[in-house]
This record gives sequence, structure tokens and C-alpha cells, in this order.
Amino acid sequence: MVLLHDNSESYYADDNVKKNGARYFAMKAVVPQTPTTLVQFKDIPAGRYAVSVVHDEDDDGKLDRMVFPFLGMPSEPYALSNNTYNTFSKGDFEAALVTIDAPQSTIALQLATHLSKLTGL
Repeated sequence: MVLLHDNSESYYADDNVKKNGARYFAMKAVVPQTPTTLVQFKDIPAGRYAVSVVHDEDDDGKLDRMVFPFLGMPSEPYALSNNTYNTFSKGDFEAALVTIDAPQSTIALQLATHLSKLTGL
């Protein structure tokens, strides 16, 4: 799942995107390809957005989190624009913002588990 967020409420929400009322500016569900998955959004107005990607391994529409041993830590691979994250949660919304210029912009993100981000492995 690739989501564009135009506000911090949407960015921090972690809504189940399969349910009505999920908050995000735009979303695409794609089948991952190795080594690179290209995702294209059309008709996105120029502006500043935060991008989040979740490899929804169990197809439940949300980023799953651990219960043990690291309560709340994401258990599925994810990526955030500008590779922003911190030890216990998503990184700052403002730090994740990227500029989308019409008609075309390219943003590269790399999926990883939260644990690998913290340990550098």
C-alpha cells in the first residue's frame, strides 16, 4: 500500500485503509515486484506530501504491530518519505514532507522492518 498524506492527522492515523473513513489524500494498493516496484499516481496537485508505504503481508489493510517483545513496534516492512522514523514511532510529519511538482516527480523509498532500521541490519 502506498499512501500520500497532506496533513499530519492522516499521517499519524494508521487507519485500516480497507474500512470506510480511512484518512489519506491518495492510496494505491500494488503487488510488490523485486527488486523495484514502480507506483504511479495520476492527477495529484503539486504540493507537499508525506509518503508512507506498508508491505501489508497479511492483506488486512493496516500496518501490523508487535505485542511481544517490542510492544507497538511495526512488524511488517514499511517506508516513509525522507526515511524518517524514530525509535518508538513514525518520524515527524514535517520531516517526511516531499515536494510533488506537476506533472511528474520521482520519490525513491526503501522498505525495511522497524527493527532493521534501528539496528542498521
